[in-house]
Amino acid sequence: DPSSEAMLEYSASIGGKACFITNNSTKNNADYVKKFREGYGLETTEDQFVTSGFMTLRFLLEHYGDKKIYVQGTASFVDELRKNNLDITTRCEDGIACVVVAYDSELDYGKLSETCKVLLTMDVPFYGTNPDLRCPIEFGFVPDCGAICDMITATTDKTPVYLGKPSASVVDYCLKQTGFTRDETLVVGDRLYTDIACGINGQV
Repeated sequence: DPSSEAMLEYSASIGGKACFITNNSTKNNADYVKKFREGYGLETTEDQFVTSGFMTLRFLLEHYGDKKIYVQGTASFVDELRKNNLDITTRCEDGIACVVVAYDSELDYGKLSETCKVLLTMDVPFYGTNPDLRCPIEFGFVPDCGAICDMITATTDKTPVYLGKPSASVVDYCLKQTGFTRDETLVVGDRLYTDIACGINGQV
């Protein structure tokens, strides 16, 4: 989009900085740098990208770094959490401190059943990576994390706290990265209940 490119160029020319916030945690930051260069002709750096997966990892390390965490997600998402020395399980077992549900393109009924079992038999916090209801795909859309969590909520009556957009913590992290104040910051997006809500929640 030429208007987006012009806005970014103008912002940079007056000393501004850009953070690219996404609730898609299926790509890492290096992938996004490549995508922006090859797809949009924009040069970026890895530290400019903030994904819901990163926000989830950061939250878990801070609050559950020494505890057992039940995760429903793709094998790669589970592996990434384990690589950061988190104690991750995908089974209902003793000692679970919280439940985390992510977008899962490998989802099956067994996973859903196991997640419901944890939530219905243990009094533990429930977190979702992001509330997006649908994820774009070549033929249209498939259920995203929010839709998956809605199904679990309808079954268990447990409602998740979402760690990606529209959480105010996403804005707080970006402000620390850029050094700008809330009054100097603008959130731009196309989805009201994630992008715009994130700006409202973050008071920018």
